[in-house]
Amino acid sequence: MVMTSGCAWPSTNSSFIQLLGLFHTTNHNTLQCRAMFKSALTLSHLYNITYHDYPLGWQEYEIVGSGNDNKNNSMMNELDLICQVVSKSNTIGIIGSINSLVALFAQKIGIPTIAFSDYGLLNRNQYSTLYRVLPSDTTTALALVQLFKRYQWTQCTIVHTNDDYGLNGINVITEQFINNGLLIANAVRFDTRTQTIQNGNFKQLLYRSFTRIVLVWADLNSTMLILDSALRQNLIGLKFLWILTSNITLDKYTATERKKFTGMFIMQSTVGSVMNDPINTTLLNDAFNIWQQYERKTFPGYDSVSSQALFTFDATWTLIQSLKLLNVSQQLRFSKCSTNCFKCQLFNVNYLINIVKRNLFLGLTGLVQYNTKTKDRLLNCSYFLIQNIQPTTDFTDVHFMSILKWSNNEWHNYIDHNLIVWPGMQLAPFVDYPSLDGITLKICVVNVQPFVINGAIMTGYSLDLISLLQKRMGFIPEIILQPSNRTRDQLIDDLVNNVYDMVVGDLAITSSRTLRVDFSKAVYANSLRLVVRKPTGLELNWFSYLNPFSLRLWLTILGCMVYGGILVWIFERHKNNDLRSRSVPSGSTLSMWYSISNLLGFGADFGPATAAGRLLTIGLWMLSLILIATYTAQLTSFLTLKASKSTVTGIDDIKNNKVPHSRIGIVVGTSAEEYFLKTISQGSTNYYHLSTTQDIFIKLLDDSIDVAIASGASAIYAINNLYCKLTLIGELFYATSIAIDLPKLWKYRQSLDVQILQLTESGELERISAKYFNTLSCGSSSSDESSTKRMDVQSLAGLFLTYVCVSIVAILLHLWLKLKRHL
Repeated sequence: MVMTSGCAWPSTNSSFIQLLGLFHTTNHNTLQCRAMFKSALTLSHLYNITYHDYPLGWQEYEIVGSGNDNKNNSMMNELDLICQVVSKSNTIGIIGSINSLVALFAQKIGIPTIAFSDYGLLNRNQYSTLYRVLPSDTTTALALVQLFKRYQWTQCTIVHTNDDYGLNGINVITEQFINNGLLIANAVRFDTRTQTIQNGNFKQLLYRSFTRIVLVWADLNSTMLILDSALRQNLIGLKFLWILTSNITLDKYTATERKKFTGMFIMQSTVGSVMNDPINTTLLNDAFNIWQQYERKTFPGYDSVSSQALFTFDATWTLIQSLKLLNVSQQLRFSKCSTNCFKCQLFNVNYLINIVKRNLFLGLTGLVQYNTKTKDRLLNCSYFLIQNIQPTTDFTDVHFMSILKWSNNEWHNYIDHNLIVWPGMQLAPFVDYPSLDGITLKICVVNVQPFVINGAIMTGYSLDLISLLQKRMGFIPEIILQPSNRTRDQLIDDLVNNVYDMVVGDLAITSSRTLRVDFSKAVYANSLRLVVRKPTGLELNWFSYLNPFSLRLWLTILGCMVYGGILVWIFERHKNNDLRSRSVPSGSTLSMWYSISNLLGFGADFGPATAAGRLLTIGLWMLSLILIATYTAQLTSFLTLKASKSTVTGIDDIKNNKVPHSRIGIVVGTSAEEYFLKTISQGSTNYYHLSTTQDIFIKLLDDSIDVAIASGASAIYAINNLYCKLTLIGELFYATSIAIDLPKLWKYRQSLDVQILQLTESGELERISAKYFNTLSCGSSSSDESSTKRMDVQSLAGLFLTYVCVSIVAILLHLWLKLKRHL
C-alpha cells in the first residue's frame, strides 16, 4: 500500500525534472527523513541551484510496510509505484531505503540512486547506478572487528535474517573476521516470513555455542522480533552480551523487562559532529530553518534530529550538487514510456554518474566522498557510535548511554571517564567464552597420592586445585573417586562417553590421549622416573683410603715430593754435613727422604744448613699442614664400608636389556606403559603388570620386581614420605605435562584455561605444589646424592701455587748467596 504525503510544502508539480523520495513507515525516523529530503530540495531553490535553468522538483511517498511475512509483496508494490512515477515524470534520481528490486530497476533505466539506508540489498556492488551515503557493510564489519580486538574477543554468534540484507551481512562479516583471525562460532538464521529461527532451537543454539557474544545483523523490525523471542526464552541478561546494528527502542517493554537489557550494545552509524569533525553548519542551520518554516510541529529540536535524517539530506544534496555541476553540453535525455515503464530510459546518465563519483562536499554528516570502485562512502568519512543500555541513577529503569565512537579506523572513548555497564551489572569487561558459574560438574579424581590423600577428610593436590578453581569460577563440583577397577586410560573412555565432565589427577598429556579428549593448560610439569630399592648389601673397598683425593691430586702431591727433593739436594749438598760426604745416588735419596718426611708431617732426622733450604722447608710444612688436614676430613667420609650400588643406573640400562622385562613393573593404562611399549619393548607386553601406583612400591619391597617405571609426581611424594626403603635412580626422562582432562570441544575450556593461567601467574599453583611435592620425611630420595665428591686438584690449587712461589724464592736466595760468595 502506498500513501501520498499531504504536507504543505512548496508545490513542485510543474518542475521539468524531479527527484523521487521513498520512505518506509516501518522506520521510526521516517518523518524526520521526509522533512530533510524536502528541506534539501527547497534549499536548492533558495540557493538558485538548477538543472539548465530548470528548478528541481520532487515527489515523495511513504511506503506502508506490510510486515515481514509479506515483504516480497511490499517490494513489488514499491516497484509498481516507481514504475508509475517514472512513466509520468522526468525522474532523474531516487533517494530512500533501497531494496534489490528498486536498485535493479533503476540500473536498467539509468536512474542514479542514493541510499541513506540499504536493508534490502544483497550485493551492493553489483548496481552500477547505486551510491550509499551511509557507511558500507564492509566498513561496519571492520568497525566490529576492531571492537572485538579492543576487548580481546575472538568469536561470536551472529543472528542474521535470511533476506538480502542478512545474507550479504553474514558474507561481509565472515570475510572480515577471517582476515583478522576472528571466528564466527555459530550463524543463526531468522526467517523474516515465519518470524522464527530457521536452523534450530534458539536457546540451544546460543547455549551450546562456544561464545557468549551475540551479534545481530538485521533491520529494525527484524531485530525487535529477534529480541522478543530472546526475551521470552530468557536469553537476554547476564549470560550473553548482545551487540545490535539497528537503533532499537524499548518503549513497548515493561520496566522489569527493560532492566534485562542492561549491558546491551547498540552500534549505529553517526555523523562527524559527534567526533568533533567539521560539518557544514551553515547548510545545517538553513535546512533546520526551512523545516521549521513548513513543519514547525514536527521539528524535534536541534539536538534531537536523527542521524538518519541528516544522511537523507546528504544523499539528496549529493544529486543536487552533481546536477549543478553538469555543463550545458552534458544534456540528460528522457525517453517517453507512458505505456511500459521498463522501456523508459535516462540517456547520457554517465555524465551525472561521473560527477557523483568525483564529487566532494562538506555536508551535514561530515565530508561526503564516494569510493569510485565500490560506490560506498569513503572509510575516512564514516563514523559509528556505540550506546550502552545502563540503569538509571535510582535503578528503577534503564537508559541509553553513549560510550564509544569510531573514526579514522579506530575506537575512542566517548568521554574521558567512560563507564560501561556489562551484562549482570558488571563493571569488568565481558569475556566472550561461556562461564561455569552455577554449573554442576561431575569431576573424577585419580586415586593416587598426593593428588588424593584418603583420610577422615579427603585432601590432596587435586582437591586443592578444584577448590581454587571453584572459588574463582563458581561451579558446583560433584567429586567422584576413581573406581578401583578403572585404569587411567579407562577413565579417558568414561570421559569420552560423558560419564564425567572432567578428570583431575596425574594424567599426562600424550599424543594418543589428545586424539580422544582435550586437555586444559598444564597444572604440573611431570616426567617419568625409575624407582628401585635402596642398596642393602655391603662392599669392602681395599683401596678406599685413596678415595679422598683424585688421581690428578695424588700425582700432583707426588710431583711436589720429587720437586722438593731435587731442590734440597741442590741447596744442601755442599753445605750440609749429612749430604756433603755422600755419593750422588745416596745423597739424592736422602734429599728425597727429607722432602717426603716433611711433606708427610713427621720431619727428617737432619736439618737444613742453608737459608734457601730453611725457606723451602717452611714451604713443605705449609703444604703438609693443609694436605693432612684436608685428607683427614675427606677420609672420614670415604674410609668406610660402603653400601653396594644398584645394578640399574638409568633408563639406558632398561633400553639395553640389563634388566629382564619381567622384572620391570609398570602400571597398566598409564603414560609409562605407553612410553615402554613405543620406545623400549616395541609393543611387547612382557613386563610385570601392575594395577595401581601403590603396587609399584609393594612389589619392589617384596622383591617381585627390580625396577619400576613411574610418574615422577607420585613417585617422588611416595619415596620422600611413605616408602623410605625405595629410591629414585637415573635422570628424568619422557618429560610431559599433567593437565585436567576434558571432553572434546568442551565449551567451557577457554574459561578454565584462563583461570589456570591466572593461578599460575599469581603463584597459587606453585604454592599447592610445594605443599605436597616439597615435603620430606624419609631423607634424600636419590641414591646418587649420598656420594661424597672426591677432592680434586682445583680445590687446592692455591696451596700448590704458594708452595711453588716459596720454592722459587728459595731458589733465588740460593743463587744470590752463591753469587755473593764468588764476588
